[in-house]
Amino acid sequence: MGFDVTFHPVSPRDLQYFVFDVFADPSLAPSRAAELTDDPAKQAFVSEGIYGRFASWTTERPLRFAGTIAFACAAVAGFRHPYWYAGGLALSFLGDTLGVAPRFTPLPRLARGPVHQLTDESEGLIRHNYSASGLLEPAQLVAVVSQLQSLEDRPADAVGFALADCEGRQALERAVGYARRHELGLIEAADLVVPFAGQSSTDIDHLRGRFVGRLEP
Repeated sequence: MGFDVTFHPVSPRDLQYFVFDVFADPSLAPSRAAELTDDPAKQAFVSEGIYGRFASWTTERPLRFAGTIAFACAAVAGFRHPYWYAGGLALSFLGDTLGVAPRFTPLPRLARGPVHQLTDESEGLIRHNYSASGLLEPAQLVAVVSQLQSLEDRPADAVGFALADCEGRQALERAVGYARRHELGLIEAADLVVPFAGQSSTDIDHLRGRFVGRLEP
């Protein structure tokens, strides 16, 4: 199965406030959902489709962190900021080439409360469908941009993707640019949005991409 990758700018503070705190105290869910969106239908989705799953995760062992809490973090990020569709390109898939894997911070390391005690078995990378990465913190984005620029003169087959001319490269550049301007980090998700199947587990109105005719925020 292929991947539908999206890049999601988000702040560590928002991850704590809108995800980790609600996981620790489910009574916060209604007020946090109302802060994420004014739309009643979207509030219902956040409450039921995101926060409503937390209770089962507290007892699920082993917990597949990347497909549960990390996926929820990417979904919440999609309500906070525009995000970009990248087709099959993820930095997680370029870990060996770029040495980018150590730049992702697994989310439990950033969390306060119960999430801090959990283990991210994916080590902060996308390894499966319907999952999300750790966070590329703001300070890491400069290094990622530099590493991507170093690939400009390398043949496409050396990196596995034609980075100079692909939808994913454009999406990544826009997402990183937005994140840097707003002093945010970046999460990547697989199959949070599957556009050509009409599936979305986040705010579809914030989707950006070449195929929707809008790349800018």
